[in-house]
Amino acid sequence: MADAEAAAPGLGEAEAGPAPEEGEDMPAGDGEESGDGEAPEDASTSLTAQVAQHEMIRCCVTHERVHNSGFTVYQRNRYDLENRRSRRGTEIAHLQLAAKQRRYFTAVGVSHSDPWAAIRDRNFSYVYDALRRGFPVNERDKTSGRTMLHEAAAVGDAEICELLLDWPGCSRQARCLVGRDSAIHFAATGGNWRVIDMLCRYGADARDLDKYRLTPMHMATTTAAVQHLMRFGADERDRDRFGRTPGMCADERGDADVAALMAELVLMRLKRAQQKEQNKHVIAKKASVVREQRLAEAAARDEIRARKQRLRALKDDYAAWRLPDGSAKSRPQPSPAKAAADEASHKALLAKYDARARKAGRDATLRLFGSR
Repeated sequence: MADAEAAAPGLGEAEAGPAPEEGEDMPAGDGEESGDGEAPEDASTSLTAQVAQHEMIRCCVTHERVHNSGFTVYQRNRYDLENRRSRRGTEIAHLQLAAKQRRYFTAVGVSHSDPWAAIRDRNFSYVYDALRRGFPVNERDKTSGRTMLHEAAAVGDAEICELLLDWPGCSRQARCLVGRDSAIHFAATGGNWRVIDMLCRYGADARDLDKYRLTPMHMATTTAAVQHLMRFGADERDRDRFGRTPGMCADERGDADVAALMAELVLMRLKRAQQKEQNKHVIAKKASVVREQRLAEAAARDEIRARKQRLRALKDDYAAWRLPDGSAKSRPQPSPAKAAADEASHKALLAKYDARARKAGRDATLRLFGSR
C-alpha cells in the first residue's frame, strides 16, 4: 500500500507537471496568455486533465485496498510470505533431522534409514537404540501409515513386539491409517501365533474389527493362529460387512487347511449345541423324578409328624388320669338321683331284653321239636 501511495502524487504535484528541458518553450500557465489568443482554452483543458489523472490514481489506490476474506491485499501477501517462510523452515528442519540421522547411522555402522526398515530386517539392537535415543514409539511411517508395533506384528518378530509393548507410552490399540487395522490383524495376516499370543496377553481383543468389520479370524492364514485366536475368545461365526464368515474368506484365499479347520469348528459347535439340547431333556426328566421323590418324602414326613402328634395326645390323655405319686385318680362319683335313674333305666333295659331272649328261646325249641 505504501508503494501505491508513493506512486500516486498529490494534486499539487500533478499540477506542477514535469520540468521543461533546455531549448523547449515553457507551457502557458494559468495566468499567462498565448500570443495567438488561445490561452484560456489551454488552461481549462490542462486543469481537466490533471483532475482526471488524480481521480484515476485515487481509484487505483482504493482498488488496491479492497479486502479479500478479511485481509487487505498487502496483508494477504504478507501472510502468504510468512507461510512460505514457515514451510521453508519446516522443510529445512526435516532436512537437518534427516542429515543428523544419516550421520548417526553412519557413526553406528547401520545401513537403515528408519526403524521400520530395521524391523523388516529384524534388527533388534537398532530399534532399541533408536528408542533409547528418543525416537517416538508411536511414530507412523510416512508411506504406509503403520506404527513400529504394526510393522513388528506383520513381520512376526516376537522379540521386537515385546520390546515395543513394554516401552512406556506405546499405544497397543493404535490403528493403521489404511484399513484401520490393529496390530493383531497384521499378526493374523502373517500367521504369527507367537505374536498373537503375546498381543492377547497384553490386552488385545481377539474379535477386534477393522474398517470392513473383519476380525483377525477372517485374516488368519495358519491353523496355529486360528487355534490361538479361539483360545482368547474368537468366534468362527462372525461376519464382516459383506456377510462372509472366516471359513468363506479362507476359501476365497485358497487356504485349504484353514478352511477345513473352520468347517471342523463349525461342526463341533453344532454337536455341542445338540448335546446341550439333549442334556436339557435329560436334566428336565431327572428334575421331575427328583421333584416327585421330594414330594413323597414330604408326605411321609407329614404322616410321621401326624402320628407322633396322635401318640403325644394319647400320652397326655393317659397322664391326665395319673397322680403325681403314680396311683390312679378316683373317678368323680355321680349324684344319687342320677345314679338311681341310671340304675332304673338299666333294670328296664335288662327286663326288656330278658323277655325277648325268653321268647326267642321258646320259638327255637318249638321249631326244633316240631320238626321231629
